[in-house]
Amino acid sequence: IDDSFKTLRSAEGAFDMILNFRHIRSREAINSQMMKKFNEILTQFMKEVDLMDSMFKDGINNPPIYKNQPPVAGAIAWSRSLFHRNKRTVLRFKTLEEMLQGELGVVAKEHYLNTARQMKAFEDKLYENWLQNVENTLNTHLKKPILAIG
Repeated sequence: IDDSFKTLRSAEGAFDMILNFRHIRSREAINSQMMKKFNEILTQFMKEVDLMDSMFKDGINNPPIYKNQPPVAGAIAWSRSLFHRNKRTVLRFKTLEEMLQGELGVVAKEHYLNTARQMKAFEDKLYENWLQNVENTLNTHLKKPILAIG
């Protein structure tokens, strides 16, 4: 049990495994050992948040977008996809109250929220710049005549 938690692939997968063990009738020692793994799961979650944060900061100036996707919509979709990777895990954690209430849980939650706020600010800034640009361009093009005499 201890070795499998040392090499966690994802915090969400480990959390699911703990929930599965919780419902299995086994020795009390095994159950208590499994419940002590919350801190290791939260540590793995913080590593995942750090990874998403570094991916976000690496791509913030030139976000990867799909071919034929508008640049602003693609950048916002990229940012949201990074955000939702971590959000799904946090929502799973909220199903077990004691997961986010401990000291490490509060730190992990705050770390996640800081990263999420940065991503949201990035999206809002992109949208506001796009909206301003569209309003200016739209007014210019609407004033042009549709038919040319010639």
